[in-house]
Amino acid sequence: MRIALAFGAVKRGDRMFRDVPAHRTGKDGAATVGVVLGISDPVPLAGLVSVLKSASGVRVVGTADTVPAVERLIRVERPEVAVLDISMGEPLDLLRRVVELRGQHAGTVFTLFTSDAPSSELLSAANAAGVRSFLSNRDVASDVIGVVRSPLRLAVGGRVPEPSLTPRESDVLPLVADGWTDREIGERLRLAERSVKFHISNMLAKFNARNRAHLVYLSYRTRSFDLSR
Repeated sequence: MRIALAFGAVKRGDRMFRDVPAHRTGKDGAATVGVVLGISDPVPLAGLVSVLKSASGVRVVGTADTVPAVERLIRVERPEVAVLDISMGEPLDLLRRVVELRGQHAGTVFTLFTSDAPSSELLSAANAAGVRSFLSNRDVASDVIGVVRSPLRLAVGGRVPEPSLTPRESDVLPLVADGWTDREIGERLRLAERSVKFHISNMLAKFNARNRAHLVYLSYRTRSFDLSR
């Protein structure tokens, strides 16, 4: 199920998914990830909420469709993850706000939501702003849940948690390591070339890698996948 198709359209400003109470533990006492969604388009917003409500270890603690509203939610709810729609404003202005918010809320991981694969300029600016990953309305549910649940992989011994790959990224990365082109990867996995570029861009952002070779090196060093397989 792709998130843009999970629900029919809902009216802008509809509060059916707003003001959800925050929880940091589930009914069994297990840790959960609190998520704030700042998405301007009500259709993917509804799809994201539907997907995340079905996931264990995840709580949507609030949604908003403007930058000021999502900033207020982050200040009040202090979520572990904030997903921000890049179309809510001018991209560089939004990234400057992300830098400010990260300074105020060090425990929040920021993810950008975009309808298209990020450009190299946006990817570079997002890396500099400390954005952890990207989501798209073309992502399947398992990829969305994998990105959002990544903060559950808590640091051990004070170390920063290793980047968490989605199932689809885990399919793409070994083929990148083997030197396959985007077109070849797409043909092998039955993905559009544009989707392959999106997944690789997402991994570059997660690992803060300079290029594909650097990505493979960092993923091997952090044991995100086994080069021998």
